[in-house]
Amino acid sequence: MAKRKKLVGEQASIINVIILVGLFALFVIYITDSNLRAEIVGMIGNANNIETTSTTTASITTITASTTTTTLQLENETAGYYELKLYALSIINDERAKRNLSSVALSDNNAAQEHAEDMIKYYYLSHWDSYGRKPYMQYTDNNGLYGMSQNAAWSGFFERTSFAKKVNPKASIEYLTNAMIYDDAGSDWGHRDNILNPTRTHVSLGIAYDDINFAFVQNFEDIYINWKKPITNEKGVISMSGSLTQQDLKPQQIAIFYDADPKPMNHSALLNTPHSYDAGNYVASVLPPGYIVLKGKRIAANEWSVSNSDFKISFDTKKMITNGTGVYTLHLQAADKNDTIYDLTDYSITIGSV
Repeated sequence: MAKRKKLVGEQASIINVIILVGLFALFVIYITDSNLRAEIVGMIGNANNIETTSTTTASITTITASTTTTTLQLENETAGYYELKLYALSIINDERAKRNLSSVALSDNNAAQEHAEDMIKYYYLSHWDSYGRKPYMQYTDNNGLYGMSQNAAWSGFFERTSFAKKVNPKASIEYLTNAMIYDDAGSDWGHRDNILNPTRTHVSLGIAYDDINFAFVQNFEDIYINWKKPITNEKGVISMSGSLTQQDLKPQQIAIFYDADPKPMNHSALLNTPHSYDAGNYVASVLPPGYIVLKGKRIAANEWSVSNSDFKISFDTKKMITNGTGVYTLHLQAADKNDTIYDLTDYSITIGSV
């Protein structure tokens, strides 16, 4: 029987899915007046075009007396952070249970925590960090091997100040999570959809705060691979192999996206980053024999072996390098029996020389 070619329209639709992954706007609470009125702002567009979607007064009522100190509390300084993460996880899973969605497990990837600590250290809210990295770059640098999408939130000020009420971490977690689910219209419900995405299996949580500011990061993960050989770039060949944990998943392609090398960012630059992030510029797809693609470059795999739940894929690194030096992110995509697309990896490879 002749091999079925992938139709152009079908291939384009798969690419469109991955382009949308990660398009989650940021969520911020900031204090605006002497009465400590908390405004919820769904931030869209650029920093000069912020759209206010709703306002609530005195929503966090358990915050204690004001203080002039700003002592940073990091995870390795207090065992209470794990308790806070379990509390945040319970809220997420309670909301998922209300929709008959499976629970997510707590991931041990440290990218979310690293990002929250970076935000509180430099007083900013952004998907980019002070090194200029996007979430999937941070995730890869922390040994992340799966698909991921980030929500980031902040309450407090973007500068040091002696005027504020003291942060109550549990109240901040509950308030920010509920707002991202129920008051997210200004972000086109992107936070909510990330939290309630049925394909999510895990979440890594970042929590950092000082006396008056609270940074909160959720990195949701899709963990569907038992790796036999995680993604490697050795001797000019990128290769990977593993077993899929969901029986009806079949690898479809590796979509490759490009970003320029990240550069360090100061406080002003971080506050003026876009309030959502994309996957970079689509440049190519690694495809099995007989598949075609309209947009971008088609890369023929050296090996594309799929047997039941097992897969083994390799291709030449140089075929991926379409834009010179920079960061190339590999999105291994699979489809289930209902043609639902799963983004199985967000793995970034830095090419320093060509």
